[in-house]
Amino acid sequence: MLWKIREELNRETGKNENPIMLLVPIYNIIVLYNMWQDLSYARQRVGQAALSTGEIILAMFVWPYGVHLMNQYWDVRTGGQATDAPIGSTERLVIIIGIGLFLLCCIGCIGLNVIANA
Repeated sequence: MLWKIREELNRETGKNENPIMLLVPIYNIIVLYNMWQDLSYARQRVGQAALSTGEIILAMFVWPYGVHLMNQYWDVRTGGQATDAPIGSTERLVIIIGIGLFLLCCIGCIGLNVIANA
């Protein structure tokens, strides 16, 4: 999802930021901040309010909020004619893998806690 947002913002802003940088640990925080900053500039061009620093930080860590901000932009940009884009199979797979890894981490933490208390 963030990959697609980066590509869309590249088209809107004329930038050529490589979305692969979203995968680089630590540096991706800077990339995400810059991505939402680009959205803020794009929103200003269509007459919307700029994003505050707090909104940008919230979008960085709560991606559904960032998607909401992007959807607001598209709604204004297209004059209320933005199309619905269904979630693709690749996006579903990434979400399922992410949930699986999260659950494995939770199970691992519980297991370590049990071992430490034994």
